[in-house]
Amino acid sequence: MFTLKFFKYTSDAEGDCTIQETISCPNYSTYTRDSGILTVITYPSMTNENGVDRNIGEFYNDEEDFSVCYVENSAGKTIDKFVVN
Repeated sequence: MFTLKFFKYTSDAEGDCTIQETISCPNYSTYTRDSGILTVITYPSMTNENGVDRNIGEFYNDEEDFSVCYVENSAGKTIDKFVVN
């Protein structure tokens, strides 16, 4: 099982804010579009079906995109980091 931690850093009239979404899943994949958008897809099973897309970067859809994603293995060790510069 993997734990994916998605973070978004924003600012508004109240000040700076960090939004975190944490997902546990047995399978995930990534792909980068020609435009440079990095997408992380999480799956509820070991098959690549019925996945949920989450975009990394702030240039596609600001309301839904995340700034960075950290992936932890079942032992809690960070094994990957997805970020778009």
